[in-house]
Amino acid sequence: MLQVTELPDPEAQPGQVVVRIRAVCVHPADVAVTTGNVPRGPIPPPFLPGWDIAGEVASVGPDTTDFQVGDRVVGMIPFYLTRGAPGGYAEFVAADVDWLAPLPDELDFAHAATVPLNAQTAHQGMALLSASLLSAGSRILVTGASGGVGGFAAQFAAQEGYRVLAQASDGDEEWVRGLGAQEVISRSADLAKVGPVAAAFDAVPVGEAAAAAVENRASWSPPGPRQPSTRPALCARIYSSSSSTTSS
Repeated sequence: MLQVTELPDPEAQPGQVVVRIRAVCVHPADVAVTTGNVPRGPIPPPFLPGWDIAGEVASVGPDTTDFQVGDRVVGMIPFYLTRGAPGGYAEFVAADVDWLAPLPDELDFAHAATVPLNAQTAHQGMALLSASLLSAGSRILVTGASGGVGGFAAQFAAQEGYRVLAQASDGDEEWVRGLGAQEVISRSADLAKVGPVAAAFDAVPVGEAAAAAVENRASWSPPGPRQPSTRPALCARIYSSSSSTTSS
């Protein structure tokens, strides 16, 4: 159960800045931690969730030169990877600079807070597809393309020159086409009948239904183990044809 409480203002340590939170995303990671369904088991309460944040630098830690007071930033606080370090559901939070990036002026805080983990997951998945040596113009299925991860995956795939077949919620078809998808199908479509595709980025994930669309499916990448010192692991699934391989 979430409760409102008062805590001392955080102080930035070396390699950290204190961020004045302007927006925070309610992320699946934040929901999962309340049920104990997180890597390495539940975090004993009380703890402060809040993974994806956007805000302004309020103070800078010793020997920290990456940001200055007043800088707009966006980033992540891996509160359950660090086993309960305070997250972003607060007015101020101390954040490692390695997990932050400058926030462009043209992007507002609320939209920015939805970017970090969604975009990174999509980027990791596209890196696996690139490693599988798919050729430009290859037809790729993206499930959940009207969602957070899938929307970024559709954009990244289009930018890489792939032909994107996107599965989207009813009413979101035109929006998903605006992301670069050349073909858009309903969530109720039989994926086994929309192929063949060279690969599938299964952002939902729907599992074998997405794999069924891949021609000569060879391999898939499941979610990998997560360690405190690493970036979050891929939490979508990637299916490829037998002419290429993928790994997690």
